[in-house]
Amino acid sequence: MSGDHTLISLLDRLAQRVGEEEVSIKDLVDTIGHRAFPALILVPALVITSPASGIPGLSALGGVTIAIVASQYVWGRKSVWLPKFILKRTLPSNRLKQAIGFLRPPSGWIDRILRSRLTFLAGKPFSQVLAMVIMLLGLTMPLLEFVPFSSSIVAAVISIFSLALLFRDGVLTLLAMAILLGGGYAVYGVLFV
Repeated sequence: MSGDHTLISLLDRLAQRVGEEEVSIKDLVDTIGHRAFPALILVPALVITSPASGIPGLSALGGVTIAIVASQYVWGRKSVWLPKFILKRTLPSNRLKQAIGFLRPPSGWIDRILRSRLTFLAGKPFSQVLAMVIMLLGLTMPLLEFVPFSSSIVAAVISIFSLALLFRDGVLTLLAMAILLGGGYAVYGVLFV
């Protein structure tokens, strides 16, 4: 990706939108754009993987938001709709600035290594399957709110899937599926063996 379509440029746009005290989810969605489904999935997922995930209820709110956006992608909507109760929620600006600072170094690295590869694995119809997986993972996040770091791990997997969609990188799709299947196998082994 280049120019306006890099993670660094997305973080820069978000940083410019952050005010003095609080920033609303509506402001963030307006900054990202109502048609940028993968970016609208990626931003809450990245925030949940950052130290900002310590805000009570953020993982649940992020998971519900991710599930709503991903479900609309699955059904082929042209732009994102979010309920007012989500759009009105606010985040402390200092926490959001901290999250953006935390995400900036890995974002530069990601911008350099990801590119369009094996695009059929990140394009239709596979992209809708990925969105369905993202939706299901997002729905699990409110349930994981009380298990330390678990929602951050799920958010990291969602981030990889959304990066695969954003960059149309099929190699990243395969990596995310391998992590998801490996994690599922590990959980199964702990709980049922």
